[in-house]
Amino acid sequence: MTFVVRVLGSLGAQLLLVICAAATTVIVARFTGTRGAGAYSVAVQVGTLVVLGGGLGIDFGLIYFSARDRMRQSELAPMLMWLGLAWGVVLAAAGYAIALSLGGSLLKGLSHTVILAAIAAIPFMLAIRYLRYFLLGRNQLLPFNAVNVVLGLAWVALVAIALVLLNGGVSGAVWAYAGANAIAFIAALVLVPAAAALPDIRRAPAMLRTLAGFGLRAQLSTVLQFFSYRLDLFIVNEVAGLGAAGIYSVATLLAEAVWYIPNAVGLVLAPRVAATVEGEDDDATAAICRATVLLSVAGAAAIALLAPLLVLILFGSEFLPAVVPLWVLLPGVIALGLDKPIASYQLGRGRPQISLYVALIATPITIAAYVLLIPAYGIVGAAAGSTISYIATTAVDVIFLHRVSPLRLRNLVIPHRSDWAMYASAWQRLRPAITAGAPW
Repeated sequence: MTFVVRVLGSLGAQLLLVICAAATTVIVARFTGTRGAGAYSVAVQVGTLVVLGGGLGIDFGLIYFSARDRMRQSELAPMLMWLGLAWGVVLAAAGYAIALSLGGSLLKGLSHTVILAAIAAIPFMLAIRYLRYFLLGRNQLLPFNAVNVVLGLAWVALVAIALVLLNGGVSGAVWAYAGANAIAFIAALVLVPAAAALPDIRRAPAMLRTLAGFGLRAQLSTVLQFFSYRLDLFIVNEVAGLGAAGIYSVATLLAEAVWYIPNAVGLVLAPRVAATVEGEDDDATAAICRATVLLSVAGAAAIALLAPLLVLILFGSEFLPAVVPLWVLLPGVIALGLDKPIASYQLGRGRPQISLYVALIATPITIAAYVLLIPAYGIVGAAAGSTISYIATTAVDVIFLHRVSPLRLRNLVIPHRSDWAMYASAWQRLRPAITAGAPW
C-alpha cells in the first residue's frame, strides 16, 4: 500500500505538470496559432535535449547510490547544486552555438531571441534535475514532487502573463518558461537547504566520478531515446514547417498524457528495487507492470474517444488535423508504457547498460522510419514512425529482460485473478481519501 500511495503522489504531481504544460500550449496556440505553437514546442525541446545530453548521468547515479545510502547528504547536495549551475552554463553556451548552426534545417523558423530564451533555462533545469533526483534516491517523494508542482504552476502563470497581458508572442512564452525554471530552482534550494553550502572541493571529484561512472551507462541511452522520441518534431519542422510542427505537437501532447501513469510508477519503482536484493521484488514488479498496462490501455481508449472534442474545445478547429496522428500514436504509447517500469527495474538492479543496448538497437529503426515516412506522409508518417519506434524499444527491452531475470512477458501484461482482488482492496483503502467531500 505504501508503494501505491507513493505512486499516486507522484502521479498527482505529474498530472498537475501535464495539465500546466497543456494549459501553456493551449494559451500559446490560441494567441499565436499553429506556427507559434510549433515554434514554442520546438524551442522548449531544445533546452530539454541539451540537459539530457549533457547531464553526465549524475541523475541515474543518484537514484542508485542515494537509495543505498552510500554518500553523505551534507557533502553531496552542495556539489550537485553548484555543478548543475556551472556545468549548465557551459552546456548553454555549447547549445546556443549548435542551435544557431541548425537554424536552416531542424530549427528552421526559430528566431535568435527564441533560441536564446530556450537556452537561458538550461543552468536552472540541470541544477533542478540533480537536486530532484537526489531527493528521489533518498525516497523523499514529497519534496521531489513539490518542485514539479512549483514548476508547473509558475510555468502556466508566467506564460499567461507573457501572452495575455504583455502580448509577448512566442519569445515571451519561451522566456516565461525560463523564468518558471528559475522559480523552481529556488524552490529546490528551499527543499534541500544543505545545497546552498559551499561544496567540499577535495571530495567532490571522487563523488562525481562515482556517480558519473555508474550513470553514464544509462545516460547515452536516455539521450538516444529522447532524441528518437523528439526527432520527429524537428524533422516535421524541417520538412513541413512550424505550422505542421504546431499541429503535431498537440497530437503528441495528448497522446503522451498516457505516460504519466508509467512515469510515476517508474520513479517510485527504481529506488525501491535498488534497496532490495536480487529477486526479492520480481513478483511485485510483475504485478506493477500488469496494473500499469491496464491503466495505460484504459487511458488511451478514453483519449482516443474524446480526441476530436478535446482538440476542438482546447485548441480550436485549426488544430483538428492533429486527431489522426494522435490515434496513430496511441498503440505505440501503450507499448512504451510497459517499457518504462521495465527500464526502472533494470536500473534499480544496477544494470543501466541494458537501456543503452536497447537504445542502440532501437534508434536506427526509429531514424529509418522517420526518414522514410515523414517526407511522404507528413505528421501522420511522423506518428507512424514514433509508434514503430516505441514498439521496437519495448520489444527489445523485453528480450533483454528475459535474459537477465525470471520475468516473462505474459506475466507482465495479462492480469491475474489475484490482481482484481488487490485492486479492489487498494480502492477500498484509498477511497475515503480520494472521495472525501464528494456528494456521493
